Amino acid sequence: MCGTNEKTLLEARSALLQAVPGAKATVSAFDVGDEAACVAAVAGVVRATGRCPDILVNNAGINHRAPLTEVSSAAQPSYWQAQPRLWA
Repeated sequence: MCGTNEKTLLEARSALLQAVPGAKATVSAFDVGDEAACVAAVAGVVRATGRCPDILVNNAGINHRAPLTEVSSAAQPSYWQAQPRLWA
């Protein structure tokens, strides 16, 4: 489980492990907009499990409700940076 808030991740992990007997889950707090952090997270999964993940769900993004023409050019790079990317 990945996200930016370690406390929230630990709470979600605890709830999952209580709800699903025998489940295995680890947490990793990092910014998905940081490519090096994403690479390190995937490497951590490989080290922990001995293999690449079969499935990766990227649900990261920024929700800004406005016509694109109303979004300042200075703010636009942060929108694109946070959108899903494939690093593997």
